Amino acid sequence: MIELPSLEYYQSAARNKNTRFSHLLGVYSAGDYNHVTFDEIARQPWTLQSTANTMEGHADGLGEFIRRAKSEGRKVRLSGAGTSDYVGDSVKHPLGFSLGMDVEAVASTEQTSAPYAFDGPGRYMYIHLARSGNSPESEAVIMDAIERRPEDMHLVITCNGDGKLAGIGRSAGDNTRYSGAYTVVLPPETNDKGLAMINSFTSMNAACHSLPYAVRGDMGRYEEVVRNMAAGQERIMDQYGGDLESLASTLASKARSGHKPWLLCLGDTELLGIADESALKTRELTAGGLKTDSVDFLGARHGPIVAVDRDTTIFYLLSNHPYTRRYEKDLILQFSDRLADIGAETVVVCDRLPHELYDKVGVPIEYDPGGKKAIPPMAQGAVSVVPAQVLGTLTSVHLGINPDEPAGKGGIISRVVGEFPTYRYLGFERDGLFVPRTRE
Repeated sequence: MIELPSLEYYQSAARNKNTRFSHLLGVYSAGDYNHVTFDEIARQPWTLQSTANTMEGHADGLGEFIRRAKSEGRKVRLSGAGTSDYVGDSVKHPLGFSLGMDVEAVASTEQTSAPYAFDGPGRYMYIHLARSGNSPESEAVIMDAIERRPEDMHLVITCNGDGKLAGIGRSAGDNTRYSGAYTVVLPPETNDKGLAMINSFTSMNAACHSLPYAVRGDMGRYEEVVRNMAAGQERIMDQYGGDLESLASTLASKARSGHKPWLLCLGDTELLGIADESALKTRELTAGGLKTDSVDFLGARHGPIVAVDRDTTIFYLLSNHPYTRRYEKDLILQFSDRLADIGAETVVVCDRLPHELYDKVGVPIEYDPGGKKAIPPMAQGAVSVVPAQVLGTLTSVHLGINPDEPAGKGGIISRVVGEFPTYRYLGFERDGLFVPRTRE
């Protein structure tokens, strides 16, 4: 187990550091502003390690559960909506490689409206991911699978023990009619109160990374990796708050003056899921004040790069894997001069900036410049997403938007997706009837 101070002590220490981010945290998380999103960003290193302790408590049960799924030749399907879907996208490759299983990520939003499209052969172990577990899609996917595919297994990872998804997972685990279910509820501090999924994203990401370690019985190594991830998150906040505030101020100024600032996020493999989440986070926190897109590095050459102009900021999320990084460096070097001539801004997020890029990027963000934190390529996502979280939140306040409720009270989006009817596919498949699923 990782020894942790109380959250209150940790948060107090975070506010009292002599850094620009600590100053901003003190201003915007209290007084007239009182924005919880700032505190939620700042406490991530603590919740990441608290999550590791939770996963260690489940290590034996999870190891047995997954070993059984693997021995039965099951495929793994990660399922979540929105940011929870991006958790799946950011861990599917590492899990497949580390577990030696076929792993896919399919958004629960897609599965809800077209379950027939994903009825592949063989048996599955679902991994259901959710912050609240109360969205209609979370319930629809697991209930549809239980009703139509009782031979499938279900692992629920959620930040809310009182949510519908957690309740269904526990009930399915107690019912001998089904092949098996296991439910993990992460620490309550991961259940963010603001609109944006902050701790919930990074903690579910870290929770998923624990699964291969649980199978191997090597949770000590997992804890070491998580401690290093937490240190990387802290370094980004401590060292780059000023750089990100300056960029946020520029972006907000462009938006207010009628320009259309565009953030293009690039990442590969697990970092493509992080690029997707970075784009979503900055877009939703600014209520669309920032237009955003995401693409893999080589994919940028196939169209997206053509739209770059002086109102563009490119976020390069650099892989730790040397083979992948070589392709990424080549792209940055190919376009660096032209981007500078256009007036586009560039940001690189990486462990250590390659020496070839020292004068080729505008804002380098290094979370392990000394190379001592030993964060493996498969675990860098929960660190690499932090700059976009900070940038989106700071741009939001510079635009006069409350990052806790970017669309305002009663706005077009809310923290939990509002109610809408879902239909039992079993009834449609059998009788052609649209039978609404009853939600308690």
